[in-house]
This record gives sequence, C-alpha cells and structure tokens, in this order.
Amino acid sequence: PSGILPSGILPSGILPPIISPLNNLPSIDPLIIIITYSIAFIALLVGTYTDFRWREVPDWVSYGTIISGLGIHLLFSIIFGDYGIFLSSLFGFLAFLVFAFIMFYSGQWGGGDSKVLMGMGALLGLDWHLSKFPFMFNFFVNVLGVGALYGLVWSFALVVRSFPKVRNEFRNQWRNKD
Repeated sequence: PSGILPSGILPSGILPPIISPLNNLPSIDPLIIIITYSIAFIALLVGTYTDFRWREVPDWVSYGTIISGLGIHLLFSIIFGDYGIFLSSLFGFLAFLVFAFIMFYSGQWGGGDSKVLMGMGALLGLDWHLSKFPFMFNFFVNVLGVGALYGLVWSFALVVRSFPKVRNEFRNQWRNKD
C-alpha cells in the first residue's frame, strides 16, 4: 500500500473509509483527491455566489480551476512518476471542453459556465482506462439535471414575478390564434 507521501511517511489507512472508495486509479493517493475535490468545491461555491449576485463568474475562478487542476495533476504526476495522473486531468479537460463549446456556441450557456465546467474536468479528471467513467458520467448527468431543474424554477419565478404581463400576453395569443 502506498502512503500519502512517496517515501511512505503516512500510511493511506489514516483517512476515513468514505474517502478511500474514490481512489480508483492505481497510483493516485487520497491526498490528490482531497486537494482537487476541495478546490472544486470552493470554486463552485464562489462561482455560484458570484453568478447569483452579479450574473457573472469571474475569470479568476474559471481559469484558476483549469490551471490548478492541470497543475496539481502535473505536479503529482512528476512526484509519483506516473504520467497517467496528468493524462487523467488532460482527458477530463478535453472531454468537458468539447461539451462546453457545444453548449456555449449553441447559446445555452455563457462563457463563465463553460470555463468552470472545463475546470471541473481538469480538477476531477477522466480516467483514461475508463475505470472511473461512471463517476464522470454521473457528474455530467447531475450537471444537466440540476441545470434543468434550476431553469424550470427560475422560469416559474419569472412568471410569478411578472404575472400580469404574462396573463395579458397569454390572452392576446389565445385571441389571435387563427
């Protein structure tokens, strides 16, 4: 069993069992998972707050997640001598880059949303052996599901907030249906 440090100073059994099942890759220690998931959580918190407050995600959040995801995985790839760690991050970034471009250029998302998704791909990575594929698939489906739910709730809130205008427009459309 590998420890948190390459020299084996801290054994990996120190971490609680809830974190251990996330370690699907052969050479990734729980330390990488803790660091990347913590950064992802903080970036999503800050991005969500600023998006709700000012309707914009700052570039430092989105670019920071991309750079930190690729950089942390590159660092651990050098430390452990395993290029697969960096490739996991790179493949996650590229997979979400393709999806983010589709969503951005189809007009569904803004640039900040797309860049944050690319950053999540870089931070969480995509296992190039596809042993971690179900997690990324679940993440992807949850992003779409939560986004759809948010869109429905927001649309309902807009209808409630401007109900007289909606009612008048509905009546006009109903009367003019030929």
